[in-house]
Amino acid sequence: MSVFDHRRLATWRSGRGTIEVRRTSDRLAPGLMVAATALLVISYAQPTAFERVRATVITWSAPVLEAASGTMAPLNRTLEWVRELQVAANESARLRAENARLASVAARVDELERENAELRRIAQFADPAPVEKVTARVIASAPGPLSQTLLISAGRNNGLKAGAPVTAGANLLGRLVQVHGGYATVMTLSDRQSRLPVEIGPHHTRAVLTGTGGPHGKLEFLGPGAQIAAGDLVVTSGVGGIFPRAMPVGVVMADGPEWSVAVSAQSEVPSIVGILKLEPGTLDAVQLQQAAAPVAGATAEARK
Repeated sequence: MSVFDHRRLATWRSGRGTIEVRRTSDRLAPGLMVAATALLVISYAQPTAFERVRATVITWSAPVLEAASGTMAPLNRTLEWVRELQVAANESARLRAENARLASVAARVDELERENAELRRIAQFADPAPVEKVTARVIASAPGPLSQTLLISAGRNNGLKAGAPVTAGANLLGRLVQVHGGYATVMTLSDRQSRLPVEIGPHHTRAVLTGTGGPHGKLEFLGPGAQIAAGDLVVTSGVGGIFPRAMPVGVVMADGPEWSVAVSAQSEVPSIVGILKLEPGTLDAVQLQQAAAPVAGATAEARK
């Protein structure tokens, strides 16, 4: 037996001889071409004839299609339900994994809390007493080329003393320099007489922040090879005992060959400030956070 495509003929050989069979497509092709040509001619000669045929086909097929659609609707709903089940199963698996991770984290937190409690018991550690604070309104400001001070509505009658730290939100603004009965004067960090020992960045580089009369302070007394970079956080170092340690001050900025600090509390004149009632050098970072949070909330309420 052999098959070849010459002239699209199939040849079958047997003991009785050879039979050539022309393929069905070859037999139908001429007739289809004639029918297509005839339909094309009729469509141009009688355009409405096919419109009637199309309308008749639609009329007879519409009920069938509607019935088929109604039959497929339950199947489509079933397939949609299966897809929703798959999505729910995937989400359930994700939530189980997240729950397992959170359970592990919670177990670790419990372990650390027990360890912390045991260490506190061994060291006989006592929690620091909460810091008393006073909230006051800014009555007036005295900006100038040499002096940057504020007048606030709290003073000696509120138990305030000269040297107390003053904050705007969570950031250090300055300190009290003159205290009267119901008023006090704040020297801000921008004042040219202001000198503040600070720590800079993750390397805790020590320096002194000097006021310049503007919103940017100047870093002085940087040691050789000081490791600082633009964007580093600047906080108080606590050196000298005037200010507590770790109070937020601002961020480092490159100013040509020198370094300056954008003082956060000096971005605008605050309407409300907080004064921490403490003796110099008696406040740590934990107490500072406790004291600054309510002041920050009060500042936000005042700005509303």
